[in-house]
Amino acid sequence: MGEARRRKLAGNTAPNKKWHEQKSAKRHVKQVKRRLKADAGMNPLVMAAALTSK
Repeated sequence: MGEARRRKLAGNTAPNKKWHEQKSAKRHVKQVKRRLKADAGMNPLVMAAALTSK
């Protein structure tokens, strides 16, 4: 169940700061991982190692 819906059902309409902080931290980790993976794909040395290991 979504955080906003849970708050609505509980009668508490104030946003949960901790929940939003955790969500943004998780999103940031995903973005960093995605960027590192993309950078590794663009690096010719990493690309060559990946091709030879298969």
